[in-house]
Amino acid sequence: SKPIVGVPNLPNSLVDDHIAAIAVRGTPEISTAADPPARLKLAFSIVQNGRFLEFFGSNNPFLFPMERLQTISPSLLSQLPPFFIFHGEQDSAVPAEGSREFISLIRAKAPHVATHLHIQDGDHGFDVDATLDTPWLQDGLVMISKAWLNSEPKRPHL
Repeated sequence: SKPIVGVPNLPNSLVDDHIAAIAVRGTPEISTAADPPARLKLAFSIVQNGRFLEFFGSNNPFLFPMERLQTISPSLLSQLPPFFIFHGEQDSAVPAEGSREFISLIRAKAPHVATHLHIQDGDHGFDVDATLDTPWLQDGLVMISKAWLNSEPKRPHL
């Protein structure tokens, strides 16, 4: 069982039915944009039923940031940008421990890279009501704005 943001496990048949509908059409429908709720149940079902790697692949190292950092060349390590990650401690979609491990690995392999990790109580999407006046968001955005814009803004940029 893997309820995500309070959504109970959705049946595997959602994924199977979607694949069957594509097969009936003969050619996949090309979509360049979608209102997120239109495919949210499909995404939840893929993750909840352990089918993520089936669709996104497991042989491509570019999909796995932790593995990439383990094998990245020193010249590329020197080019890493600053990282600002915020995460809900009780995130039911993506465990917060992954963000902690990722930042720890960056700090170990590339101590020159600026990092800012903010973890607070909340589930996935805890930040939905955050604004540019929210202190933790403002701190992180100021940090990355310095690097991205080569300036120290009075107010962070989005």
